[in-house]
This record gives sequence, structure tokens and C-alpha cells, in this order.
Amino acid sequence: MNSSKSPYYSLVEHIKKTAKPKDLKIWDENSLLDCFKSNDITGLVINGKGGIGKSRLMLELGLEALNRGWVVLKVKGSLKNDAIEKLVEKLTPTTPALLLFDYIETQSSFSDLIENLNVLIEQGITRLCYIATCRTSYYYKTLNAISKHQSVELTPPPGTDELEWYAKYRSSIAGWILAKAGIVVTEKHIAVCHDLPVLAVLLAYLYTSGRANDLKELLTEVDFGRWVAKRVQLTFPNNDVSHELALLIALFPMSTTTASTLPTDLYRPAFDRLATDGWIELSGTNVVTNIKEWVTAHDVLADQILATYLKSIPHTAETFVIELLSVAADHGCLESAIISLQRIADIPPLKVMPWAKIIANEMKTKESQWREVRHLLTRTSLLAVPDMIALLHNYKNVWIDDDQYISFQNTLGWFARWLVNCGDENIPEIYKQTIISYILKVVPFVEASNFVITWGLRLAPTVLQDSALHWISTRPISFQTHYVMVAWLESGLPTQTVAIYIQQWCNKHTKAFHLSFVAKAWLDAGGDKVLIEPTINSWLAVYGSEASARFIFKSWLRAGGDKVLIGSAINDWLFLHRADAEAHYVYCSWLEAGGEKALVESAIKDWLTVHKAEGEANYVYNSWLNAGGDKALVESAIKDWLNVHKAEEEASYVYSSWLDARGDKSLVESAIKDWLIVHKADATADFIYKSWLNAGGDKSLVESAIKDWLTVHKADAKADFIYKSWLDAGGELDIVWDSLLVWLKAHKTDEATGYAIKYLAKIKDLPTPVLQDILEWCRKYPTNDDVLWRLTQLGINLFNTEVAEDVILTLEKVLESLFITNNIENIKHSQIMTLLSYLIDYPRKKLPEKLNDKIKDKTDQLFVKWLRHPESFGNNYKPHYNIQRASYVQKVGTLIYYGILDINKDYDALKRFMQWFDLWDIKQKHRAKHNIKSLIERYPSSDLWNIVKNIE
Repeated sequence: MNSSKSPYYSLVEHIKKTAKPKDLKIWDENSLLDCFKSNDITGLVINGKGGIGKSRLMLELGLEALNRGWVVLKVKGSLKNDAIEKLVEKLTPTTPALLLFDYIETQSSFSDLIENLNVLIEQGITRLCYIATCRTSYYYKTLNAISKHQSVELTPPPGTDELEWYAKYRSSIAGWILAKAGIVVTEKHIAVCHDLPVLAVLLAYLYTSGRANDLKELLTEVDFGRWVAKRVQLTFPNNDVSHELALLIALFPMSTTTASTLPTDLYRPAFDRLATDGWIELSGTNVVTNIKEWVTAHDVLADQILATYLKSIPHTAETFVIELLSVAADHGCLESAIISLQRIADIPPLKVMPWAKIIANEMKTKESQWREVRHLLTRTSLLAVPDMIALLHNYKNVWIDDDQYISFQNTLGWFARWLVNCGDENIPEIYKQTIISYILKVVPFVEASNFVITWGLRLAPTVLQDSALHWISTRPISFQTHYVMVAWLESGLPTQTVAIYIQQWCNKHTKAFHLSFVAKAWLDAGGDKVLIEPTINSWLAVYGSEASARFIFKSWLRAGGDKVLIGSAINDWLFLHRADAEAHYVYCSWLEAGGEKALVESAIKDWLTVHKAEGEANYVYNSWLNAGGDKALVESAIKDWLNVHKAEEEASYVYSSWLDARGDKSLVESAIKDWLIVHKADATADFIYKSWLNAGGDKSLVESAIKDWLTVHKADAKADFIYKSWLDAGGELDIVWDSLLVWLKAHKTDEATGYAIKYLAKIKDLPTPVLQDILEWCRKYPTNDDVLWRLTQLGINLFNTEVAEDVILTLEKVLESLFITNNIENIKHSQIMTLLSYLIDYPRKKLPEKLNDKIKDKTDQLFVKWLRHPESFGNNYKPHYNIQRASYVQKVGTLIYYGILDINKDYDALKRFMQWFDLWDIKQKHRAKHNIKSLIERYPSSDLWNIVKNIE
């Protein structure tokens, strides 16, 4: 049953004969090995269901690598990190080497080992790569997150064209194997194989070993598992042993010690029959226990027997599983039982099995036995990650004293990464706290790998901050320290705390490819650009032409870095990568940083030839147009893009950029109409409304949509852009009136609200609550440039006696803030006088006496303060006709009469007032002549009154 001894029908050969469809991604042996030419790939993980040829493909790839001059080693048993390091010491850094891992479900520390191997490769210490095999379910639940590997799916997802292609390929393999064995292949032979090459090997074995009768029986049975069960049953003519056989077959691999203790009534005879027929065989010594083991001829054969029995007891399958785990625990075969079950966990009786409940209950009764397989409990595909964490929480004694083991440390790191990647959605806090508490226990023992610190820091930055800083500060130039550094920076922790260590690491690893990750994280976190500028320069000299250099370009530019430093490098990079899909990051960053458009213009033109209709092209359109680029460069491309994406949410940015750049409205008008049908109430639709209206677009296109948008977002802070654009475009106030009032109530304390108040202040007879909100805003921002405008625009609204006290408080705060300044502009002079005139002419008779007196006193105080201001009144400019009010002259006379103003002490102030009065129109002067005459009569000796001419 050793697949390496069977004839091999290669992918290369099958593709030559059948010609794979051009649109399918089908690997052959050569292209798979060529994957290792990429710096981003250090391993291949061949996955698929059992018996389809994963192991054989791995071996054939190993042979091909050997032919190419590689050092190739097949791993037996469990390989440790120290063994990897010893192997690396024997290889030169330039020697290509390959490790073959078959069935990594049995390698409990495989993920940790590979992460360590990746670190060694990234440091340039070795060119040691790997190829591994596993079942599909195990891959997606346990290994998918391993970095820098290529998944090779031999059983692609259902419904894909690739799945059908591989099924036909496997059927061809089966026919090939049978034919090579001398069998005249029929449809029955192919049907028995079920597209599983390993079953073809079995049929060939039966035929070549002279067991033609057995082969004939198998062809009539079709179900292999049932056929084996029947053969074993012959040993027990009076008893049905299908139950015991299913229990027994799941316990392999089994040590010879365990085999010798099997009950002699049923298990032992069944064991002997399996051995006699060749379904189990004595294998080598287990590297951990140093004891020989009995193993099945192939795990698929065991799977068939177990699956066949389970399908026959669908209603009691759970009871069987519980019994199996109990028997396995008693005989020290829990690991074998768990692996056997997870291989067939996708068949109907097991697919809905409550694994978490079953395993938890079994652990309660036999905790010590389960401790022996604790490494498997945190990696098995039978359990979801939350279930594994629950076991850690509820059965702490199972993992007691594991703190110092790197495999357990890295397992906690995997859980932390899972929690981080899941975010907070539907993840109970207890899971997070459980993993954090475990991480804190293992951190003092972390030496070889900082994986757990890196992801613990991302999970709980403030909790792991001290531990992370200890690692960084004690190993500042260690290559793997950069993982912790990047996590620190991306977690938002202080950059200055690690600045000196970042600088040391960068100086040490100037020519390391991974410097780009540190530099990017440092820049994105707001770190000082000067700190890493020299190393970026050196790094670009080595890796500036790499596709991934785009990350450095993007981060440097977005951090405000000097464009001169990378301009030349970008120019060289574009020579190689101008048409790469990801080049849009470079174009956008350069343009958004204010870079010369000429540097990227030609490249963008070429890029659009290939990618103009792709979703990400919208970023290029936005950046180019926002940078003032020639619209003609993107106009045709945008048209093509809209044909595909016009109704997508992100299309709003293209519409806005095009309109804001004063592009032809007709290009987007129809598309916008379609977009609004779907997105009119989306929060981001405000960009469309603003840009369309500001571009002079037809208001009717967006009027109804704006109404719907305001129904949802009327109180949003950014809704003010909608109100502004609509009203600036001459839209009817009634359309937005109610929403605008709601918005004002919500944002009356925001300084930016002043612009919206502009439109309200002009309205006569404002509702009292609205007027109060406006006055409150003016009091909060008395020095805002718009305050005087808004107050003067309120006009007679200020005479609303319901807000009389608010009015006087507001004017007092605003005017007094002005009176303490100098160099007051002429326009503000007029505004001050307008506001004072409202106070002087205020209809106080309608107010209660106490409030009346208060307003009168405040008016007098403010008027006097302004009069005494050295820049008040004077003959610098003629006041507006509406400000030429006799009430001013009357007010001066009254204040002199009551001694508030003194002709001598306030001579300069009164002189400026009379000079200002002298500039009035004759008609307006005549209206105040009685007031002047009164002053002359009372104070005839003063020459102040002679300043005014043409008073008669």
C-alpha cells in the first residue's frame, strides 16, 4: 500500500493529454516547484480529502527538487525547532533545501515550527523550504493563517470547475494504476475506486498478490468499508462485531504495548484478522515513546470502515463517539481516536456532532488522560476556536506547568491573533480575558519566539506593554524583534518610547527586506521621519524596484515626507510596475502629497489602459482630479468605469471629484440618477448633493433625494454642507427648513454652525427657540468673524421681547470682546453702531420694569465704552444712512446731563462723536438739530458743538 511504489500519473502528463481550460488555475509539478522562486512563498501545503494522492504528489515534488540539485529530507515523527536550527547550521545560506511533512495533523507544533523557519529565511540564514500535506478541513481550521505559503487544493470547493477537473484527473489516475497492474479496467473498477487513487492501489494489490476472489467480491460490494467488515465478521460466525471493529480501527496508530493488552474476547481476534489480511501492519518506532506501533495500511481504509459503520447508526452516532473516546482514553489512544474522527468529521453523522460538549464532558471524568493530548485540543479541527478557549478556561489543570513550552506559547499567540482578527463582534469578553491571563503567565518564559508577545500586544496593548517593551529594549537589534516593534506601533502605543530601539534595529538591518514593515509602521504611527530617513534611502537602493516598495512610498508620502527623497525611486519603480494593479497606491499617494503630476501622468495613462474599469480605479480618478490633473486624461476611462460601477457606493467619490473639477455634468448626470435610486439616504450621499449643487447642476435631480437623506441625517454634523449647498444654489428654504432647525438645536455649540446661521438670521419673525439658539452660539463664540454679521442680520428679530435678556447678554459679550481690541476695521465700526442702535431704540416699554432698567443701564454702559474707545466715531468714513439716527445724539445729551459723560474729561471722545455726526446727510442732521440746540444751551462755553456744520 506504499504509494511511492505505485506508478505515477503526473499532472504534467495529464495536462498534455487533456489540455486544461485556459480560465482554470491548475498547478502542475513544475509550476508548483517554481513557486519557491518567489520571496513571498516558503512552503506548499497540499490539502484535500483522504486518498486522493496528496502524499504521492509531495514525494514526486521532492524527487523533482532532488533532480534540480536541492537537498531533500522527509520528516518522520515530530520535528522540533532545535532540530530545524541544527539542520540550518549544516546548510549554507545559499543551499536550496526542502522538508517534506506528510499528514501534518500529527505534527502538533507544525505551525510554530514553520513560523520559526520563516524567520530564519527572512534573516537570509537559510533557503530551507517545505512541502506539507493535510486534509482540507484541518487546513482551513488550523493552517490557513500560516504566513508565506501557497495552498494547493486537490479537492477545490463544490461547484467550481476546478473540482470537476481534478475529479476527472483522479479517475484517470485510478485507471492508470489498474492498467499498469495488468487489470482489464471496467466501469465497475472505476466505480469502486470512487475517484480515490489509493483504492485503485488496493485493487491493484489484491490483483497482483493473487487474491482474485477478494477482488471479485469487492467489485460486487462497491462499499470498501462494508467489504472489510464482512471479511472480519467471518471470524465471528455467531457474533456481530461491526461495533467493535469500528471502535478498534479508530485507535490506530496503536503501540505494541496497547495492542498486547486488548481484551481477548472480541478485540484481539478482530485485530489478528486485520493483521492477517494486511489492513494493519507493524511500523517503525514512535520517536516520542520509542515503542513500535501498529498502523493501518492507509488512513483512507480506516476511514472507510469507520464511516460505513457510523452511517449505519445515524441516531446513536453520538453515543458511539462518547464510547470511542472513553475506550481510547482507557487504552492511551486518545490522539489516534481524535485524529481518526477529525478525518471523517464532514460525513453526515459527525457533521452535526456537538464536539465541544462531548469532549468537555469526557475531560471531566478522565482529566489526567486528556492532559496527554492537550496539544491536540488546541489544534483539532473538531473544535471551533471559541470551544478551544473555553476548554482552556474551564480545565486549567490540563495545561498547568506548560508555560515554558514554546508550542503552548505559540498556541496562545494563535488564539490572540484569532481574537484580534475577529474584532469585538460577538466574542464574549471572557474569551479575551482567558487568553490574556494565560499570556501573562507564559511571558516570563518566552525566549525563542516572540509570537505570543506580538499578538498579545495587539490583543491587549496596555496589558502587554511592559512585557513588549522589555523584549524590545533587551533585544533591540534581533531580527525577530521587528515583529513586536510593528505590533507596538500599529497598536497606537507611544512612538517616542521605542524610538531609540527602532533606530538601532533599522541601522542594523538597513538591507533587510523587512525593514519596510518597520518603516511603514513607524511612519503610519506618526513617528519622526528624520529617525528613519537615512535607512529608507539605503533600503530603496536595494529594494526600490520591488513591487512591495509601494508600501514605503505610500507611508512616506502620507506622513509628509520629502518627495525629493523618493521621487527618483518612484520614477524607476514605475518603469517596472506602472501597469501593476497595486500601482494605484503609488499614484494616489504621490498626487495627494502634492507631487508633480508629470511624474505619474504617463504611467497613469498606461495603467488605465489595463485597469480603467476595475473597482480600485476610482482612487486614481479621485486623486488625479483632486490634484487638478487634466480631465481629458481620465474622462473616457471614467465613462467606461461608470458602465460597470455606476450604482456602487464608492462611485460617489468619482462623481464628486469630477464635478468639483468642473467636469462636464452630462458625463455623470445619468449615472448619478441611477446611483441615487440605491444610495440616496446613505451617509456618504452628501458628497454627491454638495458637488452637484456647487457645480450648478439642476436642483430637481437631487431635491427629492435630499429630502429622503435629511429624514435620516438631518442632525448629522456634516448635514450643514447640504443646507449650505442647497441654499447657495437658490434652493427653496422650505425644503430644508424643519431639518435645519433640528440640526441647529443639535449643533448650536459648534463653531462651524455660524455658516448655517447665516441663512436663518435673514428670516423675519424667527421662532423664539431658533432665535435663542442663534444668540447662544454668538455668546459662545463672541470673537468669531461671523458673529457681528449674524447679529446685524437678525435685525428686528432682536426686538423680540421674549428674548430681551438673551439679546442684552449676547451683545454685551460680543461688543466688550471687541472694545478691548485695536485696529478695528471700518466695516466692524458700522456693525457695532448698528447693534448699539438696536439697543438704544429697543422697545423697552413692553418689558417689565426691572428688565427695562437693566437693558437701559447695559445700553448706556456699552455706548459709553464704545464712545471712549480711541477708534470710535471720528471723521474717517461716512456712516451708512441707516445708522444716522437722532437717537445717538439724544443718547449723548442724556448721558452728559446725568453726569455719566463729562464735557471736559471726555472731550476727545465727544469730539470724535461730533466729527462723525458732522459727516451725516443734511436731512439726517436736521432731525437731530433740537438735540444739538439743547446741548448748546446747556453748555454754551464748549466748542464741541461748533464742529457740526449745516445743522440749520
